[in-house]
Amino acid sequence: MNRRSASLALLLATALCPRALSETVSLWGGGGVGSLFASADRDVEGHKFGALAVTFAGDRIRIRYLQGSLEREKNLPRRVGDDDLDYLGLDGVLTRRLTSLPADVAIGFVRFEEASPPRTESGHRTFDHRWGPHVSLLRGFPIWKHFSVWTELDVHYAPYHPRQVVAFVDAGLGFHL
Repeated sequence: MNRRSASLALLLATALCPRALSETVSLWGGGGVGSLFASADRDVEGHKFGALAVTFAGDRIRIRYLQGSLEREKNLPRRVGDDDLDYLGLDGVLTRRLTSLPADVAIGFVRFEEASPPRTESGHRTFDHRWGPHVSLLRGFPIWKHFSVWTELDVHYAPYHPRQVVAFVDAGLGFHL
C-alpha cells in the first residue's frame, strides 16, 4: 500500500468513524439572539445554531463543524427573498481542561451566505459568499449521562460591503458519545 492509499484510508476511517480516533463525539443544537454591529439601530434578531464536535488529547482540544443562521426581519425591504445571514465553518476549541480558564475558547473561520439585491430583470436573487474569522467563548454544564446544556458568546467578522461584525448569544443542548 502506497502513501496516497494509506492517507485516503485514514481519511475515510476518520470520516466514517470519528469515534475511533477521538475521545468524544458530540452534537450541539440551540439558538439565541444576534445583532449586526454595523446597523445603526442594532436590531436584535433570532439565531439558530448547530455544531458537530470531535474532542482529542484527553478532552483538551475540540474541532467543531458549525452551521447557523441569523434570521433578519427588521428594516429589510419587502420581497427581499432570503432575509437571513447563513454560515457554516470550522473552528478549534481550547477547552477549560487545557487552559484552566472559566470558559472554553474557540477560534475559526466561517463562510457566510447572504442574499444580494436582485441582479436580473426577472428579480432572481444571487448569493454572496464571504469567508471571515470568528472567536467564541463557550461553557457546557453536564445534566445527565450523555447530555449537557451549554451557552456561547460568538463574535464573527463578515467582510461584506459594508463590513459587518455580528455578535451571537446562544444556549442549547448537547449530546455526547
